[in-house]
Amino acid sequence: MQIQGQLQITAILARYQKEPQILYNELCKLLLRRVIDEYGVQGPVSIVMDKFLYGAKRKSFDKYLADNLGNIQVSHVDSKRCPCIQAADFVAGAIGRKYRETDDLFYKKIQHKIMLELDFIEPDQNR
Repeated sequence: MQIQGQLQITAILARYQKEPQILYNELCKLLLRRVIDEYGVQGPVSIVMDKFLYGAKRKSFDKYLADNLGNIQVSHVDSKRCPCIQAADFVAGAIGRKYRETDDLFYKKIQHKIMLELDFIEPDQNR
């Protein structure tokens, strides 16, 4: 139900409001766990992501994922130098814009390429 999902999100946000990095770590873990499970990945997992964390925060993030997901290697790269990260940013932006601003112009351009879609909140069945 949408109300239950909203209450869960509100509880999570209240819990992690003082430590947004912990919330980010947890959301990344949940997303990665769903993808790993959905694809049935066995063995080591390699993740390449935009370099926006530095020093202790980066080490803490990498350790959190490794502790919670197992055999995982995280690489942090500069998106200005990595076309793959730029493409991922475009995809994330298109999806975000669809849900945040209800503007699906760019989403429609990539929709046919989406192979896996995960819902973290149950859709409202009464709509």
